[in-house]
Amino acid sequence: MFSSTAANYLALFIATVAGYLVLDHCGVFGPRRIKNIPSVPSLPVVGNLLDVLDNPAKQYSVWAEKYGDVFQMRMGNKIVVVANSFDTVKELWIKNRDANNSRPVLFTFHNVVSATQGFTIGTTPYGESYKKKKKIVATALNKRNVEKSSGFIAGESRGMFRRIDTHSGLITPHHDNGVDIDAFKLMQGFVLRVSLYLTYGYLVKVEHTDRCKLFEEISHVENRIVRLRGHSSNLQDYLPMLRYLPSNAKNGQAADYRNRRDVYMAKFKRDLVAKIEEGTDYKDCIVSRALDPQNTEFPEVNDDELRSVCLTMVSAGLDNTPLVLNHILGHLSQPEYGERLQDIAYNEILKVFETPEMAFASCIEGYTVDYVHALLKEGLRYFSVLPTSLPRTTTKDIIFRDSVIPAGTIMFLNVFGANHDTRHFDNPFVFAPERFLDEHCKLKETEGTTLFTFGAGARMCAGSHLAMKEMYISLVRFILLYKILPPTLPEQPMELNIFKLNAVPDSVAIEPDEFKIRLVKRDPDQFHKLVWLD
Repeated sequence: MFSSTAANYLALFIATVAGYLVLDHCGVFGPRRIKNIPSVPSLPVVGNLLDVLDNPAKQYSVWAEKYGDVFQMRMGNKIVVVANSFDTVKELWIKNRDANNSRPVLFTFHNVVSATQGFTIGTTPYGESYKKKKKIVATALNKRNVEKSSGFIAGESRGMFRRIDTHSGLITPHHDNGVDIDAFKLMQGFVLRVSLYLTYGYLVKVEHTDRCKLFEEISHVENRIVRLRGHSSNLQDYLPMLRYLPSNAKNGQAADYRNRRDVYMAKFKRDLVAKIEEGTDYKDCIVSRALDPQNTEFPEVNDDELRSVCLTMVSAGLDNTPLVLNHILGHLSQPEYGERLQDIAYNEILKVFETPEMAFASCIEGYTVDYVHALLKEGLRYFSVLPTSLPRTTTKDIIFRDSVIPAGTIMFLNVFGANHDTRHFDNPFVFAPERFLDEHCKLKETEGTTLFTFGAGARMCAGSHLAMKEMYISLVRFILLYKILPPTLPEQPMELNIFKLNAVPDSVAIEPDEFKIRLVKRDPDQFHKLVWLD
């Protein structure tokens, strides 16, 4: 039995906790709500954190049906404003781009993962350092410079098809009649080789052999770091008390992947510096230009800022670009409509280039096949590989309708919701590249942003030109070289619902369960000539 004194202390403790929870719920201790923006009901202390651990974009879309296109929710000790429709994203991200232009500093990614190498450009808060770093990447990857690199990108694309052919032969020796394959890793190798060469002049081995352990290490570590970047699934970002629990595994995971990343990032820099001293470096790569005192195209940056640029180039696109391209191939393999899309695309390619040989060689120049461009846009819209983008922080007050969103407010963009807005896209859950085309199969003339997969406004992805060029060349060639069919086994095709497809629902990116496509060479002799003969 408790003594009366112990009972009194217990009652006092319970009353104190109850009183704290009541005052927290009323906003005395908890974060202050923004007037005139609908608020999602929440629990004391944790707020809505437990509601958005898995596939948050899906939950935001459900809440948008009930609370409106823009609502606020509580994430632990923070209030977050979420925009869910095409028009509200345009207003808050584009019209107010000068006020909605920074990033929140979140403990797991910024304080643990990034403790040694610094932040990527995309996660850097707004300021002078950010502007210098952004200018380097925006300059290096602007449309003109990407077009200058298109020959190299095309060569790397051919290398990817050689590796696909070799890998297919390992699965089925007589594979001209088709082989079921998961092409994601092979496309990821293509993207990484391009990124590392443009950054350091370094060509990493990406063949499926024991000699490619560096590629495997980079792809694994960067994938796990992306998972740690989740801005709604890391509870310790919003509940500081959790950072100090001995059972907190995320700190250890973050530190481990940070240390492993440090090893290869140091290697790339060290190898390039040695080449510069020998005079054998690729002088047009980003780091060589940044270290060249005669270079006036880039702003001067310190070592930490240059590391940030390099991190951005190594990590950005490594998963996203091949994921989108692979998703489009998954649609082209669908038995209900994939063959029809391929037939249209193949005929449109030949309308522009006349022969497969000319198309294979000349598709590196611009985006001349509108139907393939529309396929890319529809893949980007439908898939929304970062369905909640990356978070923003406002640097100035924003007047929105009859409310004031104060400076310092965290804002989330529901890319999935905006890209599937029924008021802007007819039948948004149907994969239909024709939505971007007129009756003559030409891209519709539109002004401004047409989808938000690369973000929007001041922090829109600076690598979008490179990603589009890589995907366009590769997609034209996939359609030229192969008929893309459903896999032989009925349980292996791509799931069309991206939330059911998602194997890691608490990650910031959609990571699909493995699916396969069946690649059948249109003309084996022509394939050999285009892919294997220089």
